[in-house]
Amino acid sequence: MTRNVVISLARSPGRLNDFLSLNDNSTCFTIFDAVDGTQGNLSNIDLGPYFSPDILATYSKGAVGNAMSHIRLWERVANSDAGLNIFEDDAILRKDFKVASEKIIEELSGEADIILWGYNYDFPLYVNVGIAAPCVPMVFDQEKLRAKLSEFVLEGVKPVVLRVSYFAGVCGYFVTPQGARNIISAILPIKYSESNLPLLRKTARNIGVDMALSLVSARLKIYACIPSLVATPNLRSASTVQE
Repeated sequence: MTRNVVISLARSPGRLNDFLSLNDNSTCFTIFDAVDGTQGNLSNIDLGPYFSPDILATYSKGAVGNAMSHIRLWERVANSDAGLNIFEDDAILRKDFKVASEKIIEELSGEADIILWGYNYDFPLYVNVGIAAPCVPMVFDQEKLRAKLSEFVLEGVKPVVLRVSYFAGVCGYFVTPQGARNIISAILPIKYSESNLPLLRKTARNIGVDMALSLVSARLKIYACIPSLVATPNLRSASTVQE
């Protein structure tokens, strides 16, 4: 059975309580105390191996702490023999998450570095749907999702899984041991980068760990399930990453 970890700041117990009350109590979650970039915790960490100077000037302190939280978990998984489901504490899981995700993990065994269970709905998800269409943007309605989260939880549509080129958001994902090693190799130290997105007049900029991953997706095997099994309201007003 796949282990589940939720990243949460010790100073934000309300967010963790909401996560645990909203999500299926048949799924066991281990709590990972997030690195708090705004409370001086970063002074105890040698950031040099993880971030280039330009990215430290770009990321907010909250974004640095959030990135370090994910990196710490990747390091754990890289040195283990089992994959891990990683969630942020604003994630909302479908009721069928446990069964559906285990089936997908089994089907993609040995193929995926990362499987995105969810992603931000205010940013296009670029997927590979074949040789002639390797980078197709999918656009979502974030406001509709926010208004219908109770319906999302009960949605039973069987997801398909496609290779991903660009995405935003790491509210919930599975990472394999080899995937964690590949991520660490591809991404560290995190540097500033940006890319013009195909077909749409948008630019992807590295302002957080999710975009850092997205911008090195060509070097990783990243998959996403569609429709998502995990959602986030993605409320900037409640975000601790933007602090």
